[in-house]
Amino acid sequence: MKKIILTITLMLSSIFSEEVYVELNKKSLENNFNSYLKKDIEKTEQNIKKTNTVKKMGLISPILVNYNNTKTEQNSIDVDSENYIISWTQSLWESGGILNKLKYYNKTEEVDLEKLKVLKNQKSAILREILKNIQDISLRIKQNRLNEKNKQIELTAMEENYRNGLIDIFMLNNVIIEKETIDNQLIDLKIAKLNLEKELKKDFSIIDIHSISLNHYLFPKEQIFLNNFKLSVERKKIELYDIEGEMNKSKYRPNLSFNTSYSEDLNSNIENYTYGLNLSMKFHPNMVKEKELNKVKVLKQKNKYEDELNKMKIIYKIEKEKSKLIKEKEDNLKRIINILENKIKAIKEDVENGLRTQIELEVLENSVKKYKIDQVRLKIQRDIIVIRLCS
Repeated sequence: MKKIILTITLMLSSIFSEEVYVELNKKSLENNFNSYLKKDIEKTEQNIKKTNTVKKMGLISPILVNYNNTKTEQNSIDVDSENYIISWTQSLWESGGILNKLKYYNKTEEVDLEKLKVLKNQKSAILREILKNIQDISLRIKQNRLNEKNKQIELTAMEENYRNGLIDIFMLNNVIIEKETIDNQLIDLKIAKLNLEKELKKDFSIIDIHSISLNHYLFPKEQIFLNNFKLSVERKKIELYDIEGEMNKSKYRPNLSFNTSYSEDLNSNIENYTYGLNLSMKFHPNMVKEKELNKVKVLKQKNKYEDELNKMKIIYKIEKEKSKLIKEKEDNLKRIINILENKIKAIKEDVENGLRTQIELEVLENSVKKYKIDQVRLKIQRDIIVIRLCS
């Protein structure tokens, strides 16, 4: 009996880790999540489109109505004057300026909507990362409980050894302290999980967290990754500033407008009606300077885009390498699990034949469960890399 207890003690000192993947509720209701994000930004999207429509409508000049009623004194005689004028001046041709304005407004809308996609993506990433962290803590809690079970088995063995005079009180105290440490770690993990759930409810209160699919995320191909919304915004800004440059050039080119007016003097009942075309061209000392400034603006934006692109390429390579290294750790764990599972089969036979105890088998099975949890936790680490990379 003493030999068996000592064998268990040795096994416990050499085998320790963490349990199996807890399948969270996989009702794959991604629509719940996507509809929440859609509702959250829908109003902003509508405002962007309305703003663009208002700007386009602004290209149609308003009709001006002017009413005048004055009283003047001439040679001690009061003279009343009452008249009104209705006038309208509409730009017909601005050497490409009107078309460039329409392009500019449309491109501004594209940039703003793309920024909104970036925001939606970031919110999605924040939510998914919190959920992955909750998932990870849930697994750590399960690991901790398995550690607790094994440590309790070790403590029981140590107490038996102490009663039989095989160990001193210091060795027993060390195991008791270790057991207390594991118990306190479990409490800390539960508090950490509650804090994450609180953060989730605060920012995403209307979402049923169990409806979000927490499947494993594949690492994106570089070409797909580099076609992200952030880079798209910077790319579209280059086009926007190019259009802005052409629009500004049009200000100093010939412009053709139509004007018409109708007026009536209510005292004399005299009516006047005029209409005509007006050809004009602006000259200003700043026009060359404006042109150069716009070229600089476009060049700066191109440089910014290239910098962002190169930065993202570097980040992609680093994160891909990190993901590969974590995958190697997963493969190593898989090999260890296979070895231990083969040992479990052998020990089960020994237990049936009375050569080993059920306790020894339980300790080893708990250790395999903990290694399997470690596998899943490594997958979660890779998932978080993908989430952050694509946010």
